[in-house]
Amino acid sequence: MLRGVKKVSYMFLMSLLVMIAVLPSEPASAKENRFFVVQEITGVAYIQKAGGMKSIRAAIGMKLHQGDRIQTEELSSILLQAGDTKDNVTIGENSDISLVHLHENEGFKMTSLKAWKGSVYADVTPVKNKKDRFQIMSIDATFHAKGTHFVVAINPLTGLPTMFVGAGTVEVDQESNPNNGAVPIFPTQQISPGLTPNLPDGVHVVDLDSFLPSVDSTIIEQILINKAQIDEENRAFINSMNKVEMNLDSEVDFQRYQQNVDNLLASLLKSAITSGQVSPEEAKRLIELYNNNKSPGSLDFDRAPALQISEEEKKKQQAIEQLEEKRKQQQEELARKQRELENQNQALIQRLEEERKRKEEANRLAAEKAKKEAEEKLLASLAEQQRKKMEDQLRQREQEKKEQEERRNSQIPTPPTPPPAPTPQPPSDGGGENGNIPVNPDAEAANRIIVRINSIPTPLTLASRDLVDHAREGYNALTDPQRKLVTNLQKLVDFEVEIERLLMNQEITLQIVSEIEKNINQIKEIDNVTEASYLMDETRLMINSLYGDRALISGELLTYFEETEVNLVEELIANLVGFNDEYQLGEVQNKWDQLTPAQKNSVTNKDVLFEMEVQHLTRMVLELAEMDSISIDYLEQIDYMQHLFDRLEESHKGNMEEQVKEKIEQLAAEKVNVLSQEGNLDEYISRLSFGQNQRNIHFLLSIYQQENLTEAQQENILSALDMYIRERSIYHFHTESLDYSKNYQVVFLSDGNHAVYIPLNTHFQNINELKDYVKSYTEGRILVNINMDEENYLYAKASLPNVYLSKKALELSVEF
Repeated sequence: MLRGVKKVSYMFLMSLLVMIAVLPSEPASAKENRFFVVQEITGVAYIQKAGGMKSIRAAIGMKLHQGDRIQTEELSSILLQAGDTKDNVTIGENSDISLVHLHENEGFKMTSLKAWKGSVYADVTPVKNKKDRFQIMSIDATFHAKGTHFVVAINPLTGLPTMFVGAGTVEVDQESNPNNGAVPIFPTQQISPGLTPNLPDGVHVVDLDSFLPSVDSTIIEQILINKAQIDEENRAFINSMNKVEMNLDSEVDFQRYQQNVDNLLASLLKSAITSGQVSPEEAKRLIELYNNNKSPGSLDFDRAPALQISEEEKKKQQAIEQLEEKRKQQQEELARKQRELENQNQALIQRLEEERKRKEEANRLAAEKAKKEAEEKLLASLAEQQRKKMEDQLRQREQEKKEQEERRNSQIPTPPTPPPAPTPQPPSDGGGENGNIPVNPDAEAANRIIVRINSIPTPLTLASRDLVDHAREGYNALTDPQRKLVTNLQKLVDFEVEIERLLMNQEITLQIVSEIEKNINQIKEIDNVTEASYLMDETRLMINSLYGDRALISGELLTYFEETEVNLVEELIANLVGFNDEYQLGEVQNKWDQLTPAQKNSVTNKDVLFEMEVQHLTRMVLELAEMDSISIDYLEQIDYMQHLFDRLEESHKGNMEEQVKEKIEQLAAEKVNVLSQEGNLDEYISRLSFGQNQRNIHFLLSIYQQENLTEAQQENILSALDMYIRERSIYHFHTESLDYSKNYQVVFLSDGNHAVYIPLNTHFQNINELKDYVKSYTEGRILVNINMDEENYLYAKASLPNVYLSKKALELSVEF
């Protein structure tokens, strides 16, 4: 183990020297911050700044940066423009959009938005640098623009995205189905990822009647404002288009497609007006806007025909509509079950409250009875004069208590409390005189939200995100008096904070998976598997930290990696010089112990390792058997012999000669006898402590678990173990700055049995806050202590009986 640590340190120093050697003489900024500027606002929009929890009202001229989040209210919209590229983004009403990536890195610009709900229209300038990226992400789908006009809308009923292209080309890919690859979407086409298992099957001529209801009228207006630009771009596209790529097999198909492109905006406007999507006043204004933005070759609005759709396209549209309807019904069924659950919970809460009151009353009566019995018992034991005096005091106390109750009831009104929602009863004409309890509508409304919050399952996962959003929407819909009656609002706030943390961790997990796959691909390029050992250890640490998220790793790459781990063990076994090479044997044993049972079973030359272990053990036993007597000088060999024997499988122990096994038992008994002699245990502890290698530390731990040690012996062992841990099993966190919001990191820690990853992606107020945050990831999961040293630096250290700590820090490129 010691040699392995030195090897790692050496490789790290060499890597550092190489990095220093290749650094540029002039400092260069790896990333340059970019921004959007708020150009227009209709209604009310709010901005949640990166890393913050509070939202501020948006204002014209405000700059938005990477990590900011935009939310619009009903009948509200906001227009943003990129400060450098002049890309325009229009966000419609009831939308929630995050600026996930907004930076320039090594000469190329990255713009990435995430649509949580609502609608967004992108007017992207033609891409000049092929490395530049503009994309809009949604649940499971990403839309990559090539310099274009397109709209992404989130269906409020199903939560699924749909996207329509007005000009240019947009490529779509799906995380859940990467085999589809990137599917190109052209002008007049629409796609709804998530409805069809095969992405290309979901591409069809835009169904304006079903698409437009999800789109804000402000977006329609912005599209018409850009009519001349869209027409020009589409004419260029028609002249240079690849008919084969677009499956336009005949001239009829091509003519129909060209006609649809020419009539697209007129048809869009006409559909919005005839469907009632816009009011008559807005319709008049939009028609004027359309006519004022004519471009050569376009048709008049009044004579604009509907989009021409083939029979095949009609069938595809109908299939999509049926899938949407099915998904809608599923969501409605889910909502119905949720309401039923809320009603059941509401009734349960009422019963529990009634039971609580009943028990409180029973406890009160029992306490009064016990008190009265105690007083009577005391009175009976008192002299007559004392008894009379005490009775007077008790009567006076009771009278004072009664008077206080009367004053309180007459002077202080009873504050309203949110009782459990009673079963609604129709009010009587007498205002409750017939025994009906009048319903408090505010308390009833608040109680529905209380139940909704309490019904969110814990521990919280991203699967409950919709439930948390549903609870927040319900709370926001309450009046101020009703909100004051919601007693568990803080619980909802905590849920929202946890959802944000889980979303951030989800992004981090994907970056870790990317790093793992990059490492495995790098391992593929190394011819000699033994030279990849260090990189494989790092990769295994990251894989083990993922727990239930390992399925995100490419199955092909993970299988290759696990097979390579087996190949490494096979190579090390083949390279064993002989059973006399104790160090090489120990190295193979360490690698063998890291394999899973399935991997161990697939090692083709494992019998060679077992035979080596048996031969090595037999040789040691026979050498010790030749000694006339066993002294303290041979105790380390006996301990190692016992260790080798204990790790053997029962089948291999059975293959050993009986006289060898008997000698092992005899030597173990002689060791106990030697240590029982005065001073020998202290001397042996001192020798093991001086050695400071993994084997000796293992023997010290075995001694420490004995029950008959003195306090001094325990302290000496603990001191040796602590020294070993401090040299080899400790990780110091980089806390020169507690602001990790710009340089994201993930720290990986493993105690040899389990592993965790700790994402550092925020700004901690102080070192104790960071300490508590790190402990929340390690406690109960790995054997490690999180402490601060004398200089107030934070470190992680192996926790006994564990003396092993594997560690790695990874810089992340993902940003939030």
